[in-house]
Amino acid sequence: MNIHTEHILLYSILLVSISFFLGFFVASRKGRVSIAKQRLYSVYLPIFKVMEPYLYKQISRDDGIAIINEVNKLVKTYYELFHPDCLHAYHQFRNNLIKNSDDKNIHFEEFCRYVERDFEKLKRTVGLPIRPLSYRIKVGQIPRKKSVIIYIIIENLTKWLFTFSLLLFGILLARVFALLIKFMLFQ
Repeated sequence: MNIHTEHILLYSILLVSISFFLGFFVASRKGRVSIAKQRLYSVYLPIFKVMEPYLYKQISRDDGIAIINEVNKLVKTYYELFHPDCLHAYHQFRNNLIKNSDDKNIHFEEFCRYVERDFEKLKRTVGLPIRPLSYRIKVGQIPRKKSVIIYIIIENLTKWLFTFSLLLFGILLARVFALLIKFMLFQ
């Protein structure tokens, strides 16, 4: 085999593998988007509409009971569409509210975090605009326990890690191709 044939073979294998991975990504994304739409419109949008005026605020027992009644209806109907962490936080909040515990607001804030996180993730997956951090700060919809800087870091950590991993993957891939070409040329 001459060097020209080896390069054509290497490029063909590379193109086939890239096409395979892109096809797999597109096919799996369609399934994720349809499930995300169902979760968003059936569960998290109705919950978020009820909770948004109280998001990360101190709530009264009556407001808490109104939220619990709405969420109970959704849990009974769409239990399988809830994220388990969100359900756990909801049950903690409900139990503390029923007991009239002083911890009800702590558990409500945790429940708010899970609802907001899942709501924003699902909106992003479906392709809808998300509420920017500036809006959330302006209307006071950030957790009290965290400072704004820590909240920004936590909100953007996955984006930064994904970008860093793509950059690292690109560098490693370039290095592997350089070694392959060096091996093929000097064999």
